[in-house]
Amino acid sequence: MASSNDLGQGRRGRDQRGVAIVETALLMPLLLILLGVAFTGWDAMHQSVQLTSAARAGALKAASDLDAQNAICDPPNNKPSPAQMANAKNDAITAINTEENSAAFNTNNVSVSCSASTIDGISASFVTVTITQPVQTFVPLVPGFTLTTHATARFA
Repeated sequence: MASSNDLGQGRRGRDQRGVAIVETALLMPLLLILLGVAFTGWDAMHQSVQLTSAARAGALKAASDLDAQNAICDPPNNKPSPAQMANAKNDAITAINTEENSAAFNTNNVSVSCSASTIDGISASFVTVTITQPVQTFVPLVPGFTLTTHATARFA
C-alpha cells in the first residue's frame, strides 16, 4: 500500500519548501511586463483618439480661417499665401490645444497643408492637419513610438 507522501497528500518534504516563493519570484517580472504592455497599449489608444479629435478640430478651424480669407488652393497656380497658411496653422493649433486640453502637447509637431481636387467638374480646396506625437512606454526595455494622425476639411 502506498504511503500518504507517495500520493502527494501528506506534508511537503524538505525539498519542496519555498517552491511557491521561487515560482512567484520567477513569474512576477513577466506579469509586470505584461501589465506594462497592456497599460501602454491602452494609453496609446487613448492618445490616438485625443489626437484624432484634436486634428479634426484643427482642420475645421483652419478651413474656416482659409475660407474667410477667400483663399484658394489650386497648386501650382493659386495657393494660399505663406501668411494665410501661418494664420491657418495658428488657428488650428489654438483649436487643437482647446480640444487636447493638455500642456504636454507639442505644437511643433503640427503641420498644415492644402490641396485641390476636382470632383464631377467641381473644384474644391482641402486643408489637411497632421499631428505627430511621441509616446513613451511604461516598460523600460520596450522603446517608445510615434503616433501620427491626419484630418482633412474642405474649404472654398
